[in-house]
Amino acid sequence: MSQLASSGEVRRGRLEASTEDITHELATSLGLHSTDGSIISAVEPGSPAEKAGIRPRDIVTAVNSRAVRNAADLRNKIGLMPVGETVEIKLIRNGRLLAAKVQIARPLEVSATGGESVPQLAGASITNLTPDSPLYGKVHGIQVVRVETDSPAWQHGVRPGDMIIGVNRRKIRSVQEFLAALKNSDNTLILNLLRGDFQLTIYIR
Repeated sequence: MSQLASSGEVRRGRLEASTEDITHELATSLGLHSTDGSIISAVEPGSPAEKAGIRPRDIVTAVNSRAVRNAADLRNKIGLMPVGETVEIKLIRNGRLLAAKVQIARPLEVSATGGESVPQLAGASITNLTPDSPLYGKVHGIQVVRVETDSPAWQHGVRPGDMIIGVNRRKIRSVQEFLAALKNSDNTLILNLLRGDFQLTIYIR
């Protein structure tokens, strides 16, 4: 297996790479034998993900030798890594097996108090970005400031520091827009999130 020459830092809190599930059609077009893994759909220029050698259309197959099943599985594996730990990500690129080493950075500091709770996201509190946030003016959305361990929101994969940027494929910019979108949703809630190097989609039923 080839080792990518560079390394980088996975920094939570801003979009640097987007990941997607591998569909059967995509697997066929890429010559893959299964839909296991997650495809990198975009990488922000100059980001730690790019510096680590990760490129669009790379297929992530494992993190620290643990197989990655899909985009949600990749999100969880990266999200649960302790700060400062260096992880090895195994990739397939144009049929070649590669490995990139990245270091988990300290997440953005978020307030453990305050925020607004909503029944559809039980156990989590959300708030608008304030001018003192490093993301203010750079990202449009709302921030998750607290998630109770083992709550429904936690079990669905929502974590403190996540940025909610869309609900049911509608962009949102404020808590008010988020609540309005919830009123128009049916039994399925689709959340578009930013977490560190990844753009995520969480389905809540």
